[in-house]
Amino acid sequence: DYSDFSDSDLLALGSRTYHPSYLLPTDQDEEIRLKFAHDIWRDHLGGKPFLSTLPPADGEFKILDLGSGFGHWALEVAALYPDADVLGFDLNAVQIEVDEVPKNVEFAVGDLEEPRWGVGRGFGFVHGRGLGGSIEDWGSVLRRAWRHLTPHGHLELAERALTPTSLDATYKPNTALHTYYTHLTTALQRLNRTVGITEELKNLVLEAGFEDVQEVRGFIPVRVGADMTEMEKFVLFVVLESFEAWGLRAFVEVLGMGVDEARAVCENAAKELREGGVRIGFRTVVVTARKP
Repeated sequence: DYSDFSDSDLLALGSRTYHPSYLLPTDQDEEIRLKFAHDIWRDHLGGKPFLSTLPPADGEFKILDLGSGFGHWALEVAALYPDADVLGFDLNAVQIEVDEVPKNVEFAVGDLEEPRWGVGRGFGFVHGRGLGGSIEDWGSVLRRAWRHLTPHGHLELAERALTPTSLDATYKPNTALHTYYTHLTTALQRLNRTVGITEELKNLVLEAGFEDVQEVRGFIPVRVGADMTEMEKFVLFVVLESFEAWGLRAFVEVLGMGVDEARAVCENAAKELREGGVRIGFRTVVVTARKP
């Protein structure tokens, strides 16, 4: 129960701050990274916050955003769908500051891996994005999502691969990028996290009993150059910031590195990517489904 969680419970590592039970930071730098990541996903989905086709609202319609982070998705959807009630659910009691919070959005604090979420039921749409690397038991989380949906309610999960795909032959074992992602994979596996979630997500949703399960695959290349578009600059920024966000705590607490050593692994990967000699990209997947 994190209902009484406060800033005094945050952990410090180097210059970053963390929730005790979450691998990634909860500070302002992370909020900025996730804001750009939200913009990238919107562009990736054709300017929309999600792909599901929701039925016309007939009376009360409730939307649940799993792992809502700083609330970027929940706030945008609440503004776009003023007749829906949107609930963001996350370990962290943090939310971005906006000039005016839509009246139809609320945030609840809790753990997706706990048996009881304490957010009520009867949701017409359950959404989750970027949960890969944070979930140990996907089957249990999906079964809880099922229970919280109304009959014929919709589920949508969007994930980006946690490790990159080479665009050519430059991503090799002797590169700093390969070293970084090898360490990250090892740390996540020790934490019993599903590293290849983009390849497994559809089957996990099917196994949970959902029907009309559809999968949309995509790819986000990471470009470096003077002629980059604005969105390509966003992508590069997010990936560069992701090195420390994902790696620092994992390398120190899981792999036993010192803070300076862990930061050096992150910085070397970022330097190599900025120089443009190693060309990578990331697979994406969006799975939509419906409860019978």
